[in-house]
Order: sequence, then structure tokens, then C-alpha cells
Amino acid sequence: MLTTDRAHYMLGEPIVAIVEISNHTSAAITVPTLFDPTYGIYRYWITSPDGSRKRFEPAWLDEMDRAITAQLAAGGKIRGYARLFHASNGTPFGQAGAYKISVTTGTMQSPEWALSIDAPPDDRARHAAELMLSPDVTLFLLAGGGETLKDARPNLESVSNSYAETAVAPYADFALGVYYALDSRDFVHKNVRPADPVRSRTLLERSLGSNALPSSFRQKAYLHLVQIALDRNDAVGAEGYVTQYQSKYGRETDAADAVDSMRQLVEKSRNNLLRK
Repeated sequence: MLTTDRAHYMLGEPIVAIVEISNHTSAAITVPTLFDPTYGIYRYWITSPDGSRKRFEPAWLDEMDRAITAQLAAGGKIRGYARLFHASNGTPFGQAGAYKISVTTGTMQSPEWALSIDAPPDDRARHAAELMLSPDVTLFLLAGGGETLKDARPNLESVSNSYAETAVAPYADFALGVYYALDSRDFVHKNVRPADPVRSRTLLERSLGSNALPSSFRQKAYLHLVQIALDRNDAVGAEGYVTQYQSKYGRETDAADAVDSMRQLVEKSRNNLLRK
């Protein structure tokens, strides 16, 4: 099955699909677990409002062990995320209208999932959407940064600072928050931009304020916030983010895995301190 967090999105919001495989047989099966299109295992198809259907072509293929699999017991399920907002063969959801998406791998094929990209309600929202749909911005969001993407930061900062009331503003805050969470290397100009944890925390917390972010973005934001707190030796703050996430989103399908990832960061930090 392939779904999304909701059936309606505003133009300019990045689309992330949720892929779920269920084992309806009476025996265990082996399934690949790298769902993102950048791994090249699962293939995604998009039917546009004009009725044309084409394969989503990822921006790159990640070079890692694509043989990573999981044993799925009889009656079991496994799910993951697929980022579909930046493709090498054109902007996937660049206009308002009705879309359908599906996924295939091997002999498996999902039913089509329908979603609607809604037109912005006014000129300000339309301009913000245009800024977010820039290929530099979508690639920056996909990669978690990019020093040579000249339109990315100016566009994102414009949306974050000047169009904060729009539906796409939390994504701009998220993208910039992730960017400032880590050091960034500019191999063209041969310099390093050091991380700015204070700025990152402010942006990530703001991105979460409206509860508009889909689950995949939200989980990443909390993971970064936990790590930022730990890097500042603030174990109490890190635990606070974990508790906050559990309180707000603990009933979501994959919340337990997200909490486990946060707990692993806390435990790793604790063990590192004990070794010193």
C-alpha cells in the first residue's frame, strides 16, 4: 500500500509517501526495507492532473548496501517513507490539481493513491509556493543543505521570515533548521560553515509549532532537537523533547520507532560521558 499523511496538500508543500507492505501469506517473507526512491529499489509512478503518467526519477542513487532486508512474519507489516518532492525529470507536483501515485518493486504493485494539490488562496500564498517549488529549494530539502544551490537559502529565508502565515512556512523553517544543525562544507570555495545550534533549535521548534508538518518531517525535527540538546550537555532538555514527542504523537503508527531512535541518541551520549 502507498498513502500520504493526508489527501489534500497546498501547492508548494513537499510530498512524502508512506509505503506499507503486509504479509498475507502463512509463512515469513523477505522484503527490502529501503523505501526512498534514492535507493532505486522501489519505483514510484505519478499520474498528473492532465492524465499523463510517468516514473519518478530520483535526483541520485545512494551508494549503500541495497540488499538490506527484513523478515516479515505471517500477518506482519512493515512501513517506511519515500520523499517525492524532488525528481531529476521535472517538478513532481508543480501545479494544483488531482494526482495519483503508486509504487512497484519486483512483482509487487500498490493500488493508486489519490491526492489533491490545492491552489493557493491568495497572492502571498502563491508567491510562497513558487519560492518553495524552486528546484534549488526542493534539492536543498532533500539533501539537508547545499552550499552551491544559490536560490535555496534566499528563498527559504524569505518564506520563513516574510510568509510565516502560509502553509509552506513550517517546511522552510524545517529545512533551515536541519541545515544549521550541522557543519556544512563548501567544496567549491573550500570553506566550512560551522553549525549554529541555537539558530537551528529556534527554527526547528518553530517548524513544529503549528502541527502542520507530516510525521516524517516531524520525527526528523525531534531527532535533531534531541541531538542539539545532547551536544550542549543538556540531558534534561533532550529527555524533555522525547517526552514532548511521546505526549503529542505517541499514538501514531510508527511513533515507537521514532522514540526508540531518540532514546538511542540519549543512551549513546550517556555512554560517551561515562568513558571520559
